[in-house]
Amino acid sequence: MKKLCALLCVLVLLGACASPALVNDEPTTEQATTTEPPTTAAPTREWPGVPQAYWAILENSAPREDWEPLFPPSILRFYALADINNDGVPELIMAHMWVSSDVEPVISRIYTLDGDEPVFLEGFNPVRSRGHIADDGTIYGARYHHGHWWLWSSVLNPHATELTQLSAWSAENLAWDFYQEEPWYVEPDFIYFRGINEVHRQQITAEEFYAATPGYDPPPNPMQFEFIPLG
Repeated sequence: MKKLCALLCVLVLLGACASPALVNDEPTTEQATTTEPPTTAAPTREWPGVPQAYWAILENSAPREDWEPLFPPSILRFYALADINNDGVPELIMAHMWVSSDVEPVISRIYTLDGDEPVFLEGFNPVRSRGHIADDGTIYGARYHHGHWWLWSSVLNPHATELTQLSAWSAENLAWDFYQEEPWYVEPDFIYFRGINEVHRQQITAEEFYAATPGYDPPPNPMQFEFIPLG
């Protein structure tokens, strides 16, 4: 009986010594759980008169000292609010202006709201493309790159969070592929299309192309915005 009691005591002591190691080797819930960092920092300033959902966009677009190599002082940034589709929801219009060449701000990005969340609608490259909004809310885009023209128009229907395309046109420069070998003064040879989609597009004449697209850049009746400098 005494031997049995002694054996039980030894087993208990061995278990007490081993159990801390087992507990430490097993991760706790707190150790295993990680928190994803926020993708966009919370805004540190307020923007009076602007829906709070747009504040982070404005703050991330405002000039900063660390942007100086990429965005020199010769580029000014602006924003405006406008209800372009008359549904009671203000769209955010971002714009920029090259001090040396532009005489007024040029639209660069357009946002709308889905409840309390901002939704990106359209963007325009400051070098190769231009965007305009007509006074009826139609958005016109024009892009030129590597000898090709793309022209399109779209509209934001009331209470919608994505654009509906109205038209799309392209003019492709067939001589572009030979520019590196031929003299720079080679006469461009264009082929014209209605619709940019490679599957659903129709070749048209130059006369049809130019008759349909004269008001894309810019439209004759642009919407007027009260742009506010970002700073």
